[in-house]
This record gives sequence, C-alpha cells and structure tokens, in this order.
Amino acid sequence: MKTRTIVFVLHRFFFVLVIYLLACTAPPTQADLVIRNARLLVGDGTLVDTATIVVDEGRIVAVGDEVGDWLGLDEIDAAGRTLMPGLIDTHVHLLALACESSESVAGYRQERLPSVLSGFLAMGITTVRSTGDPLPAITEVREALHSGSLKGPRLLTSGPVLAVKNGHPAVTVCGGGAWTWCRENLVRELENPDDARKAVAELAGADVDFIKVVSAHPRFPKLDLAVLEAIVEEATTRRLKVIVHALPAESAIEAIEAGVHGVVHLAYGRIGHQALVGAMGNHPISSTVGLSSPFEDEQGVLRTPYGDGWNERGEKGRERNRAATAALWEGQALLAFGTDTPMFPPEQSWFHEAGALLGAGLTPSDVLLMATRNAALALGLEDEIGTIEVGKRADLVMVAGYPDADLEALKSIALVVKNGVVVVDQR
Repeated sequence: MKTRTIVFVLHRFFFVLVIYLLACTAPPTQADLVIRNARLLVGDGTLVDTATIVVDEGRIVAVGDEVGDWLGLDEIDAAGRTLMPGLIDTHVHLLALACESSESVAGYRQERLPSVLSGFLAMGITTVRSTGDPLPAITEVREALHSGSLKGPRLLTSGPVLAVKNGHPAVTVCGGGAWTWCRENLVRELENPDDARKAVAELAGADVDFIKVVSAHPRFPKLDLAVLEAIVEEATTRRLKVIVHALPAESAIEAIEAGVHGVVHLAYGRIGHQALVGAMGNHPISSTVGLSSPFEDEQGVLRTPYGDGWNERGEKGRERNRAATAALWEGQALLAFGTDTPMFPPEQSWFHEAGALLGAGLTPSDVLLMATRNAALALGLEDEIGTIEVGKRADLVMVAGYPDADLEALKSIALVVKNGVVVVDQR
C-alpha cells in the first residue's frame, strides 16, 4: 500500500514539474508591433524613463517597464528617443478656402489636399477636427481617410457652419459674399429657431461628427439667443455636440450658458478672463492664438492671407491673446491646441501656434498637454486617443530628443503610428 502511495506521489510530482517547465518555456505572446526602450511621455504629464509599448489590432495592449514576454511582428528599438501620443489639431478648415465653386473644391481635393493631409502625418498630427467645410465633399474625404484610400489623419467634421444671416463666414470667407456657391455650401444662414432645427437635422442626416456655430463676431450682428438655444436643443436630441465661435468673452459666456460644449477661439473682452474661467467649467477652448496675430514675412512685417491693413490689428491681437492665454491657463481652463490656419502647411501652422503659446508663458510640456490629452477631451475622444494607455488607439510619435523640454525636437520625427500602423518612418 505504501509503495503504491509513493508511486502516485512521484507521478503527481513529475506531472506538476512537466507543466511548470512547459509554462516556463512557453513561446512569447505575439503582437503586431512592439516598441522597446522608449522614453515615454504618456500625454497627461507623466514621464516614464524606459518603457515598452505593445500594439495589436490597432490598440495598445500593454505599456510600462514590465509588460511580460511579447514578440512583435514589427520590433522597434526606441533607445535614446522619446515616444509620445499622436498630436491633435482641434481647429482646421480642410476645404474652406477652396470654396469659390464646386470645380475649385474638386481641383483642390485632387491637386493639393493629399499633400496637406500627408503633411499632418509628417508633423505627427494623427487627428484633426475640421470646423466648417462643404458637403458632401468633406464627408467623402473623411470616408476616404477611414478606408485608407487617402493617407492622412483621423478626421472629424462639422460640415457647413451655422451662422447669422449676412454674417461671418458668409460675407467674409465667401469672397465678401460674392461667391454664391460658397455661401450656399459653406454656411447655413439662420434667421429663426425653425431654420436652426432644420439645419441641424440636415447636418445630422449627412452624418457630421458635431455642429459648429458662429454665434458672435465683433464685426457682425449676434445670432439670436433663441436660435442658438434651438441649435443646442436639436443637436442634443440627435446626440451631437455643439462648438461655438463666440467673441468677445461676454458672448462666449452666453453661449456656454446656452449649453454649447466648447469654444473654438480664445475669448477676450471687458468682462475679464476670470469670469470666463468661472463660466467654463469643463468646456474646452481651442487655443488658436496664432491666427489673431498674423504670420511675419521675411522682413518681420505682420501679414495675413486675408488682405493688407492687418499689421496694427495683428499686433494688438498678439498682445491680447497672450494675456488671454496666460490668464486662462493660470485659471486652469481646459485649453486645447488648435491652429485655424488652413492656408499654411501643417508644420508651419503648428510651430506658429506653439510659438504663440510659448510667448504667452506656457512651457513645452504645457503645449504638448494641450495637443494630446486636452485636445482629446475637446473632441470627446479621451477614451480613444490623447494618452498612451492600455485599450486606447495606438497613435504614436517617436522623436529624437526631448520635446517636453524643447519643441524643436518635433522637427526630428523618426516614426509616426496611426491606429497601430506605421505611416511615417524616418529612422
């Protein structure tokens, strides 16, 4: 009896030993992409000195200094380089400046747009929000990007802008109002709440991602509050967020109280920045500091593609927006990165905006926070993008150097990954 017991125990021991040895020698788990030895900027202000990031089926499945045994179909050594989330621009206009006619839009899409979209990726920008474009052209671009037939960033679009009759952009962007096709396709001019509801229903039917409203502009009459409230009510019913162009600050506060979800320009005005911070709560504001202070030419003279005579206004705008940026950031407003410069290459627009933010007293780390986590919050995509965390989409940028100390490092982008696929490789 004792002999049988001993044999049973030995069999049991060897069985357990074999299982243990097999477990110890099991092959590593396979994934699409493994990036090792990265200096990791998570996107929320957290720095990890050395990390491994594992990507499979477009999403991050493991990240950290200890992630287990993984084997990547594509293995990348990031030693000596910084890995960060894909950048986000919350305020672009992809087609707006080509809207003289349907032919001009078609020509722009064929001849210039592909290079613009590739330029976003080359700058490490993997997501953009386009806030005013004609239909169906812009949704066709979005679907081409989604299917992969067009190379570029992830795109969210509002389609045409909702605005007061004879206001901005109908009589500004649209050739002073002379381009009939532009007025009919870039903007929906509203006179009453019924117009508002019909316009929102139309855009929802066209499958836009959000609604963009110009509720107030210093040079034009304001959109009636009842019309704005009708827009918000109809959009909410259709599960669409509303963002608003509302200047000055008094108008931005009024729009926030009416229920809009975000503001696309820094708001300034006699009411003061602290009042705006108090009214905002968690309503994100896209920065767009740079556009109000036009670009400098080679002689250092302020210029803008909107015409001459902007030099004095541009300098005042620069000072005004620096002060607004500093006050809002100090007040912990949710500022998100946005360029609003459709007429310049993405890299030029990005660094111009970043330079304006640095000039307002923000640090490189602040700017990166605005262009990653904060921008994702502004888009309502914080569960998908903006930080490098397990479960999120694998939008990644690898650079030589330390962009959190010096944004010039972003001029040396080595790798860009969008949805887990390498889309730029300059290693």
